[in-house]
Amino acid sequence: MVGYQIVHRNLYRMRISIPRLAEDAEYADKLQRLLETLELVSNFRINLKAKSLAVEFSYEATVTALATMENKVLAAIQQAHHLDIEDALLCPTAVKSPEIDYWERLGPSAISLGLSFGALIGLPFPGFLMTGAVLFAAVPVFQRAMAGIQTDKQLNIDFLDALAVSLHAYNNNFFAPSFMLGLIEGGEVIRDLTARGSERASLDLLDCLGKYARVERDGKEVEILVKEIVEGDRVIVYPGDQIPIDGYIVRGTGLIDQCKLTGESVPVTRRSGEEVFASTLLVDGQLCILTERTGSNTRAGIIVTLMQSAPVHDTRVENYAAMIANQAVVPTLLTGIGVGLASGDLSRAIALLTLDLGTGIRVSVPTTILSALTYAARNGVFIRSGRAIEILAKIDTVVFDKTGTLTQGHAGVTGIKVTESQVAPAEILALAATAEQGLTHPV
Repeated sequence: MVGYQIVHRNLYRMRISIPRLAEDAEYADKLQRLLETLELVSNFRINLKAKSLAVEFSYEATVTALATMENKVLAAIQQAHHLDIEDALLCPTAVKSPEIDYWERLGPSAISLGLSFGALIGLPFPGFLMTGAVLFAAVPVFQRAMAGIQTDKQLNIDFLDALAVSLHAYNNNFFAPSFMLGLIEGGEVIRDLTARGSERASLDLLDCLGKYARVERDGKEVEILVKEIVEGDRVIVYPGDQIPIDGYIVRGTGLIDQCKLTGESVPVTRRSGEEVFASTLLVDGQLCILTERTGSNTRAGIIVTLMQSAPVHDTRVENYAAMIANQAVVPTLLTGIGVGLASGDLSRAIALLTLDLGTGIRVSVPTTILSALTYAARNGVFIRSGRAIEILAKIDTVVFDKTGTLTQGHAGVTGIKVTESQVAPAEILALAATAEQGLTHPV
């Protein structure tokens, strides 16, 4: 365990004394690399001779985010003791989604659009090449249309798009379907990118808990990987450590910061027999905890699972738009056939097929909802689904169960009122600041 003492702290700055900095340069290097991964840390200084770490946080951060970052700084002090340099560089601050293959998603439509534009300005591209490029770029649309027929037993918007692309290619009109495919696939990629951003912002409750934990085995304290902890293990937690499991205290008393899990800014005292939870931080004391739940079964893990499975696209406006759009497929198809037969002009029939009522909403609504979820998560608010955001429009009263949800948890001067007119408020503030110098008490 690495010993430390918080010497000074205010809302956007904290200074910590860490004796180990003066005697272990490798530890200081690992700590520096860990601190560099924290997003809201705007600046930090490690002074080896003074055995001191000074951290400054971004002024744009919310109070909840600041409290979370303080916990991560204290956790990094302990984690640097265990991690290799490579591990420090790779310590995750978010759950990473699989990377989007931009070439696979956008490459075919981009090539098709480029060839179509070239043909439009007179370049002599052969017709079979143009047709092949357009149809190849439309493969994802064909797949979604076939899935709608096989799974939902109905003709959907993608069926109209696939039919319009095929008829355009048959009519040797290549630019319009290429441009349409670019818009459709580009919209899908934008939606996926926003979804990945939402995951990065919201799924950090179990991040950087540390790779190792101390447990009692056969009467001895041993260090094991966190993932190797099993139900019934007795986990030993020291000040500055994040609790890696849910369980009950069997020995010790500790001051625990639960802000990351509950939003409560004031640490709570927990004693023998009381329950504690993963992702919370032990500020003071030493605990021996009997493991009840680990990993995704902990309370923090359940929250992460819920956020991962959140039905983002389950919104009333999107469902309504999709329903109306799908109901309009057959009438649009019949109208297009009628216009084509009456006019004898295939281009007019195709023009009606491209009247897609659902694609715009299908892309814009999820993107908007995901952006809202991302912004809320960055400010410490986890919203279950897109439908919940829509319901917020009908809310006229919000009930909070505790004051800690609303207060900042940091004392500060909000105003100065004088009783003697000959004494200026600035003078009183200067006297108070002089008296406060050298004191570490938060008030």
